[in-house]
Amino acid sequence: MIDFGLSAAERDLRARVRAFAAAEIEPRREFLDRNDHFPLEIFEAAFEAGLMTAHLPADLGGGGYSTVDLALAAEEVAYQDAGVATSLFVGILPTTPIDLFGTAEQRERWLRPLTGGPRFAAMAWTEPDGSSSLFFRPGGTTAQRVDGGYLINGTKCFITNGSYADFVLLLAYSGPKLRDLSAFIVPTDAPGVRITTPYQKLGQRASNTARIEFENVLIDETQLLGEEGRGAMLALAGFCRSRAGVCAMAAGVAQAALDQVVAWGNQRRTGDGRPLVLQQDYRFRIAELETQVELARLMAWRAAWEIDHGKELPRWSSMAKLAGGGIAARVTAAAVEMKGGHGYMEDGRVEKLMRDAKLFEIYEGPIPIQKMLIAQYATKLRRGRRRHSHG
Repeated sequence: MIDFGLSAAERDLRARVRAFAAAEIEPRREFLDRNDHFPLEIFEAAFEAGLMTAHLPADLGGGGYSTVDLALAAEEVAYQDAGVATSLFVGILPTTPIDLFGTAEQRERWLRPLTGGPRFAAMAWTEPDGSSSLFFRPGGTTAQRVDGGYLINGTKCFITNGSYADFVLLLAYSGPKLRDLSAFIVPTDAPGVRITTPYQKLGQRASNTARIEFENVLIDETQLLGEEGRGAMLALAGFCRSRAGVCAMAAGVAQAALDQVVAWGNQRRTGDGRPLVLQQDYRFRIAELETQVELARLMAWRAAWEIDHGKELPRWSSMAKLAGGGIAARVTAAAVEMKGGHGYMEDGRVEKLMRDAKLFEIYEGPIPIQKMLIAQYATKLRRGRRRHSHG
């Protein structure tokens, strides 16, 4: 029988993360946004609380959290600040492929140090010409084989935590064809690596986003992850797990916006002196938003459960990312409208939530990429398949 109830351990985890986020993030939230501040002090506290290492394998000193656990935690942190949540949980992207496909030596060399202190790792996928271009034509970042290793040249952009990462999981072409996309582990202190000034962004300003240039960066053969030409498959393993978390973060931001309009509706008085929340139109709009928030949360949970049980990972994670991002964008925009001029002003929280929410539709693959991945599954003819199958 299907059971959507959380276990006692899951409820306890959610309560602990909620308390952490309220204590550590909420008092600093406005400052972080107005000053584009990357809050190392919050990440140090998150490390002490076990959140920063939650996604890392237990055998290397990490928390060994399930994807469902991570989704619960990500929603609670994003409720307070989406930028903090993004930087806190994006480590799933580079570390999951290393954990799943790396050698014992690679796991020990690159993952264990991340459990010894508040350290960061990053995914270097996107290039100035766009991220989706790597699927359709060889990108500009190359890995030329030389004696004992590879010579890396190229530029990667929009790298979350790029200014602070100890290493990046880099996708580069080791040959001239699309099938030659390979994954490499590159330390950011290697000669020839140049990290540029962080980007200034519309939203999620507490999250660091940087551009990294690679000029004749020499790495050895042990820094190739898996086999040459397997880069897209390895990266997809990280994207699958992370996209479920993006949906959970979107649910958190949408929930925060909903809570704002409910509170506003109870506080604001209409011409007859009654609370705005008693007006039918306002109540019906809240009902619609409530439904949307629950849909995003359920999609996050379902995608996370599917990942933990080894099901159709790209399908579910992409559906969750597509649904969650759209819901967060719509709910936060509605919240701004429902609060009117007060919602549009910078001293009101909902305008920040709207700015933060937009990124959920863009990073880790924009809307067309998610539709492309979903369509690969949805358009297949399968024996005995039901159009509305739940399996």
